[in-house]
Amino acid sequence: MIAEDDNVTALLTAEVLRRAGFAVVRATNGESALEEMERHRPRVMILDINMPRRDGLEVLRIVRRNLAGAQVRILVLSGHAQADIAERARRDGADDYLVKPFAPAELVDRVRRLAALVDDRIQRPRDEG
Repeated sequence: MIAEDDNVTALLTAEVLRRAGFAVVRATNGESALEEMERHRPRVMILDINMPRRDGLEVLRIVRRNLAGAQVRILVLSGHAQADIAERARRDGADDYLVKPFAPAELVDRVRRLAALVDDRIQRPRDEG
């Protein structure tokens, strides 16, 4: 799932991920991101920080407080390369942080890694951790 209000970035990101074999759902603001999260229960959620109707960090905190949010892996996208923003995103529950603009291959690698973490958790017997 991609939550990104910039149409060009969202379309390019979705196309890259579709070509890599991922199903993609898009939200254009923070409120619709929460609605789509509940509706589709994605394995990986890509959140832009600067969005209308709830920013990405607020969405991140809400998802992490929600029981269903425990399974989803979250990659935060931002045009900000400042370490304090990346640290805040990680502290709020982000699994990864990627600065825009990014290389398509880098995005695909990170999403694959995060999806594999979810798949591993689902397949692992409960008593193993």
